[in-house]
Formats: sequence, structure tokens, C-alpha cells
Amino acid sequence: MAKRDTKYPVPDSIKKVYNEAVGLMEDDPVSARGIIEGLLELEPDEPRLLNSLGNTYFVEGELETAEEYFLEALKRGPDFSIPNSNLSSVYSKMGRYEESAKYAARAIKCFKASAIPWNTLGIYYARSGDYKTALEYFLASYSYDGDYLVAAYNAACSYAVLGEPDKALSYLEKALEDRRYVKATETDPDLDSLRDITRFREMFAAAKSELDPKGD
Repeated sequence: MAKRDTKYPVPDSIKKVYNEAVGLMEDDPVSARGIIEGLLELEPDEPRLLNSLGNTYFVEGELETAEEYFLEALKRGPDFSIPNSNLSSVYSKMGRYEESAKYAARAIKCFKASAIPWNTLGIYYARSGDYKTALEYFLASYSYDGDYLVAAYNAACSYAVLGEPDKALSYLEKALEDRRYVKATETDPDLDSLRDITRFREMFAAAKSELDPKGD
């Protein structure tokens, strides 16, 4: 089960409405934003509200605006891991990898048990070609949240590159429970060393069949 930083909880008086906004975040970020902006009129200095407002822009791909709100959340709560982690994600998407790594490290320092920044730092090391160090971060990430399958997938890729096919296949089997990684597995060059292994072919064929049972 994922562990989350519980610092800076929203006041009980607005918690119900805030949770409704969070529930809308992925499917209707504009409506979520309207609710959160209304709550910020009541509680203008709440770091969690500012962070969530940033998330409404992040979901829509408006990274620069999201960055502004995450930075504002950090001004109100400098030891709050979640906006640090979110800034790491923003800078990664912007291609600003050094900054991404810096904020991921800060997020871990604030709250060690958050899976996302460990994975982000792993990506930083993988991009620099240090798959051994990257793997350590991916495994740490997955240990903190067994449902965070991006970390399982990244661990599989690292093991494959490092020449440990059995471990790579074990983590890949977990990752293939998510359809996103079925599609990624088909073309990812990090997994090329596994493609002639019978277990890989059977595993991938079964996952692809579940994704598209009619073979369309």
C-alpha cells in the first residue's frame, strides 16, 4: 500500500469538499480547480491546497503553471515532500533532469517512504547510463509501494540491461498487469536481451492477448 506524507492536512472544515475535488482531478481537472480555488479563498496559505491546484494544471500538461503552484506550496511548507516530488516530475517532463533529481532527493529527505521520488531518481541514473545505481532506486520505490508498477517495469529493464534475465522477468511479470507496460514492452530496447527467452515470449503473448483478446 502506498504511503503518503500526511503533513499539512487541510482543515476539517473543508476536508469533505477538498476530497471531492481530488476525486475529480484526473477526469475533470477544470472542475477540481474551481473547487480548490474556492477553498483557497478560505484558506489561502494551505500548502496542500496550493499543491493540488498545481496538480490540476499538471494533469492538463500546463507544466509552467503547475511549477508556479508547486513552488508556492513549498514556500508555505518547505518540508512537505509532495510538492517536492511533483516538481521533480515537472522538471523531468521539461527535460530538466538535474533539477528533477534535486527535487526528488529533497522529497525523499522530507518523507522517505514515498515511492515516486525514488523512481524519479532511478530514471535520472538510468539516463546517465548508471543502471546499477538506477536499479537500487527502482527497487526501493517498489518496496514502498507494491502497486507502483512503473517501478517494477523500470527494475525489469535495469535487470535486463545488467544481464540478469531471471530477475528481469520476475519484475516484468508484475509490470505486465498494467496495459501501459504491455505496449512499452513490445518496443523497449532495454528488454531486447529477453526477447529470445521462451518465458518472455509466453508471458508477453499472454499479456497481449488479455489486452486484445480478439487479436485486433
